[in-house]
Amino acid sequence: MVFVMHNIYYFLNIISVIVAAVIAIYGYKAYKLTHEKKYAFFGLSFLLQFIGYIILITAFIVHKTTTYLFPGAVPEAIKNIVPLYHSIYGVYILFTLIAYTLFILIYSEIHEKAELTLIGFLILALMYPAYHSFRFFNAVVIGLLLFVIYYQLMNYKEKKELNKLIVILAFILFLASHLVLFFLGPTTGVVALAYTIQLFSFLLFLIIVLRIELKWQQKEDQKLK
Repeated sequence: MVFVMHNIYYFLNIISVIVAAVIAIYGYKAYKLTHEKKYAFFGLSFLLQFIGYIILITAFIVHKTTTYLFPGAVPEAIKNIVPLYHSIYGVYILFTLIAYTLFILIYSEIHEKAELTLIGFLILALMYPAYHSFRFFNAVVIGLLLFVIYYQLMNYKEKKELNKLIVILAFILFLASHLVLFFLGPTTGVVALAYTIQLFSFLLFLIIVLRIELKWQQKEDQKLK
């Protein structure tokens, strides 16, 4: 059963990496079409998550390889690999928090430089405890997502659009995945469940950027007629 869960975990990571890369590409294309900075930040956010997933997979492989090759006590030969694993995981935490902070920049109504700077410093201050505590990391992410969802709900009340509704649903799925990790812990089965939920969230974001490009192409076609 554990072997099956590990395979599911790897499969979900690989699919998430592919989808995140596609979203990053289409986010950049949306920026080039519309010249709206929010799509550039959107693409950057998913680029960071793409890199984060690659880093996470690397850390997981390093950890599993060393524990498989050297079960029990850690010999002198791999003592240098352990700090490498923790460093890799730390970079993943940093990239993930930056990516989620970019969502605040994109989807909130905060535009003042002082407020954005304060949020940036707050995230950096939270990184250290987030690195040392898996539950604290997920608590920070949950807070960021609740912040984004609140602003999106306010925006949706003012102007009801399908894209905004899809964004809200995508963030709710993101939130659900981190709630699962926060309350149930980082076992292989729980992580597989959380990543499955995140994958559905990624697919909703992919639908959004595809809809943006399709809408833009339709406008361009109408101009040519």
